Amino acid sequence: MKLAIISDTHRLLRPNLLPYLEKVDMVLHSGDIGSIKILSELKEIVPTLAIKGNIDTKPWGKTLPDTVEKTIEGITIKMIHDPASIPESWFSDGTGIIVYGHTHKPLATEKNGVLMLNPGSVGPRRFNLPISFAILEINEKSFSYEFVELEDVASPRIPE
Repeated sequence: MKLAIISDTHRLLRPNLLPYLEKVDMVLHSGDIGSIKILSELKEIVPTLAIKGNIDTKPWGKTLPDTVEKTIEGITIKMIHDPASIPESWFSDGTGIIVYGHTHKPLATEKNGVLMLNPGSVGPRRFNLPISFAILEINEKSFSYEFVELEDVASPRIPE
C-alpha cells in the first residue's frame, strides 16, 4: 500500500501535489488543514484520513479527531499534530510509525524502535523550509519512506 503523508496545508492545495496523490492508495493528513474544502478536494482524489491541527478551530475542524491509530498491512500508524503532545505510551511497544506535523520541517527520527515521521508542509512556505511531503510504502509488515520536495509554484489559498 502506498500512502501520501501530508501536513500543514493551511488552506493551500498545490496543483503540483495532485499528480502524486493520483498514484497513492490513501492520504494521511496530520493537521493544520485550514479549510473543509481542502479535505473535500482530497477525498475526491483518494481516500483521506485527517486529524485536527491547532489552526483547525472552525466547527468543521472540531469534528476531526486529535489523534488517530490505524493498522495497515500489520504496521500501526499513530497520528498527532504537535510532536510535543506525543504520549510516551506510544513508544512502549517499540514498533510502528508516528506521523506528526506542526513544525513544517521534514524529519524522520527513531525512538525506541518507533519511526517518527514529519512530512514537512505542503502549504505556504515558512521561513526557508522546503515544501515537502512523504511517500510511505507498506508491504507485509515492512515499510519504507521517502521525502518529496515540491517547487514553490504560486497557488491561491482556498477560503475558509
